[in-house]
Amino acid sequence: MPKGYNLLEAADLVNRQKTAIAAQLVSLAVRGKVRILDYPVTRGGGDYTLQLLTREGVDAQESQLLTALFPHGAIGVTREIGAVNSTLATKLSGFLHAAKLSVIARGWRAKAAGRGGHWIGIGMSVVLVPALVILIGMALINGSPQYGEVVP
Repeated sequence: MPKGYNLLEAADLVNRQKTAIAAQLVSLAVRGKVRILDYPVTRGGGDYTLQLLTREGVDAQESQLLTALFPHGAIGVTREIGAVNSTLATKLSGFLHAAKLSVIARGWRAKAAGRGGHWIGIGMSVVLVPALVILIGMALINGSPQYGEVVP
């Protein structure tokens, strides 16, 4: 991955926010920051378990993500994932919004310009609709099927 941005920001750029958190966790695991265990460590736990290995070499947003997952931050601590946890889900969804703001702040994505296009459409309608009505009216008043004479 190129330096300067993380997978949360990259997911926002390619419109894949639904998989952003999972991709970021896998990235942290590949880089040796967390360990993903495919089993719970306690009875009745989640489907997967995350274990914090180190906080070194992560950017600010990744550090905040690790803090959300491991609030106490002790190396070796585990967190079971897969069980319903609305508090954690709310915290993690905030990272997607923060990534979007980061991408906009860096200039990689522009905010919507506003309603300028709306006003252009209204202006064109104000000019073109009356012109079309006048043109059709002249053709009907003339009574001639030769519309070529009316158009010029």
